[in-house]
Amino acid sequence: EGASDMMMMLPSIANSVQITVFGMVYKDFATRMTEFENYRTVADHNSNLFRKLTSFYFINNFSTFFYIAFIKENCFDAFTGSDLCGRELSVQVFTVFIINDFVNRMNASVVTPWVTRKLKMAAASKDETVDASTMGPIELQFVFLDKYDTSTSLIFDYIEVFIQWGYLTLFGASCPLVVLFAFVTNFMETRSDGWKLLTSFRRVIPNRVDGIGEPLTVFNQIIYLAIPCNAGLIVWTFGGGKALGDKGYETIAFLALCFLFAVTLKFFDAYFPDVPEKTEIQLERSKHVFDVVIKGMAVVNKKEAELSEDQIGLDVFTIKKLEKMKRPRPLIAFTELAEFKVSDVTPAASDPIRPSGTSLDAKNIDA
Repeated sequence: EGASDMMMMLPSIANSVQITVFGMVYKDFATRMTEFENYRTVADHNSNLFRKLTSFYFINNFSTFFYIAFIKENCFDAFTGSDLCGRELSVQVFTVFIINDFVNRMNASVVTPWVTRKLKMAAASKDETVDASTMGPIELQFVFLDKYDTSTSLIFDYIEVFIQWGYLTLFGASCPLVVLFAFVTNFMETRSDGWKLLTSFRRVIPNRVDGIGEPLTVFNQIIYLAIPCNAGLIVWTFGGGKALGDKGYETIAFLALCFLFAVTLKFFDAYFPDVPEKTEIQLERSKHVFDVVIKGMAVVNKKEAELSEDQIGLDVFTIKKLEKMKRPRPLIAFTELAEFKVSDVTPAASDPIRPSGTSLDAKNIDA
């Protein structure tokens, strides 16, 4: 058994090496190609770069597993005497996952940043124009630490998650042990990434985003692809369909498992929403505050007003309330210093809140 596993591991090691080498080559090629395409926005640039990388990494990482699981014939296990390819697939998944996910991620998160920083410090110590003893903390960070690119570097971090996500969802059932290694890797990387950002890079300037963007779409697509993949592993690769006797029942079993997995996925998707209810209420409240205070909009629908007052907890004024109070609707604008000021604006004749010809100043605005 040990000799058989070792013989299976040799192609796995060679496969891991080619995955790493070609991944490095294509990562540089995809980055240059996306920059050459010159997209208008950073979001479009990141989305197209992520699509290119995921398409290549999917083929580069998982094509061997698909071949062994569903295409390769005449597999022979010397230990069990079985002609199934399940054991070979398990060894391949385990070996490639350990090398490409665990080792490479730890190298990218800990070893490479630490070595880069040490090399910079060694080079600076030989430079007579650099005297670290007289530098303040800001100067030390500028000289010895690299700049963290919140655009491209974050995409490469998502690629690491994408590869691990593919191993676990598509072929994790063939080797459940990789789930344990994935847990250990993620636990260590949460600490190592924090250490990397604090000690190996300059302080990262935060950017406001509405979500993770394209990676969320790709991760959801991988989930739906995992449904027929895992059903095929159970029925054909590991011989679950042979227990049914007639080969005609294998297709029925495959379709039944696909249906069961899809229903289970929809159940968990509905039971565990992506955004908790409290967060949705807070987002609605923030949007309402922005519409009323910043844009000067008024709530015209009674149902919306009751919803805002009861669930959002904000005292809103409908048009009728404003007319009854005889108060104008505030118009607020941003200054260059990001402060608020009351604008002197003459409303149109059709303005239902304020009569035409009256100007808006601080005297008739209730704080």
